[in-house]
Amino acid sequence: MKRGESEELLGKEMTFEQSLAGYENQAKFKDQWGQQFLQHCPNFSDVMGHKALPKEDFKEPHGWHWEGPWTVEPQRRPRCPALPRAGAAARLLLDTDINKSQVLEEVYENQRRDATGAWVPATIPNTDVNGEPVEAREIVKCPQGWHVKQTWAVELNHAVDNEGWEYGVGIPPSGLPQVWNSVEKTYYSRRRRRWARVRYRDHGRLSREQETLSFLQLHHPGLAEEEAGWEYGVFGSKFHLNPQPQSRFRRRCWHRRLAPNKVKGIAPIFLLEGSL
Repeated sequence: MKRGESEELLGKEMTFEQSLAGYENQAKFKDQWGQQFLQHCPNFSDVMGHKALPKEDFKEPHGWHWEGPWTVEPQRRPRCPALPRAGAAARLLLDTDINKSQVLEEVYENQRRDATGAWVPATIPNTDVNGEPVEAREIVKCPQGWHVKQTWAVELNHAVDNEGWEYGVGIPPSGLPQVWNSVEKTYYSRRRRRWARVRYRDHGRLSREQETLSFLQLHHPGLAEEEAGWEYGVFGSKFHLNPQPQSRFRRRCWHRRLAPNKVKGIAPIFLLEGSL
C-alpha cells in the first residue's frame, strides 16, 4: 500500500469493536453446582482452564472504552458441515452457511429394554443422529423469521419397521449400537426412530442481524440467568450444550465489548498492541 493510500485509510472513520472474554467454571458435587467444588481450575479462567482471569482484572486500554457490562455469551451450536443428516441443532447452523429457504429438522426418539423386556425411554431419550442430546421435539420452537406447515412426523422412508423403529445392541461405553436393523430381535437392547419436520423462512421480515440471531437460536427467554450459556464436559474433550448424567464440570463464556474513543489521530486499533 502506498503512503498516501495508508494516510487516507487512517483518516477515514473506522467502525469496529473488540471483545474480551473469560470463562466461568463450576464443578458438581452431590447434585449441586458451584465454584467451591473446583479443585485444579480457577473460578474464572482462559479457555483451557489454566490461567486465572478474574473479570475485575480486565482494564480498558488507552483510546478505548467499555461498551456495556459483562454478559454471558449464548451457547453456540456445533458446526457439522460434513454430516449429510445432521441433527436439528447442527442444521440450524448449516442453513446460515448455505442460505437455505427451507430446513429439515430432526430429533431421534430413543428407547431401551428394561428388566422385564418392555421398551422404556432411554437415559437420554432425545438425540441427533450421532447420539448427542438435543431438545425434545415437543419443546423445539420455530425460530423468529421461520414457520412450519406440518407438525413432526415419523420417517418411514428408510430401513425401519412399520412404526419407524430401528433396533440394535447397545455397546459400552456410549450404550449406542454400531449397527441398526429394521427387524426386532429379543436380544436387541436399544431402538430409535426419527421424527422430522420442515421449517420455512419468512423472507424479508427480519434484518440480516436478526436472521443470524434467529438461525443460531441465541435467545433463551425462559432460561434463568444463572442457568444460561453453560456447556458441559471436561477440558481436553468435547463439551456438550446439554447436561448429561455423568456431567461433573461446566463452564460458560463471559464477554465484554470494547469500542474505540472518537478522537482524531492514530487509529485506536494500534493502541491495542501489548495492552490485552
